[in-house]
Amino acid sequence: LLAVIGVWMMVNERWLGEVRPFMTCTFFIYATHFVVVRFLNKAAALLFPGSQLVSMFMYVCMPLLAVTLCYQAARVLRRYRPDIWKTLNGGR
Repeated sequence: LLAVIGVWMMVNERWLGEVRPFMTCTFFIYATHFVVVRFLNKAAALLFPGSQLVSMFMYVCMPLLAVTLCYQAARVLRRYRPDIWKTLNGGR
């Protein structure tokens, strides 16, 4: 624990950059990305059975797709259903 705290204290805050909008939803993205990944994998397998090219494309692009879809879901929930947003996000 002290090693982690020591490394954290050595990081220069100027290296970190600005907080981007999706960074305010990191817990929600962490908690929901698996559902999105499973859905996209299943949909790709149904639409393109046995395609190694599609599998490779999904493997490479999945992080961007999952984060984008989760972030958009967070924006919609935050705007139109803040009560559900607070529940799913742990009141953060």
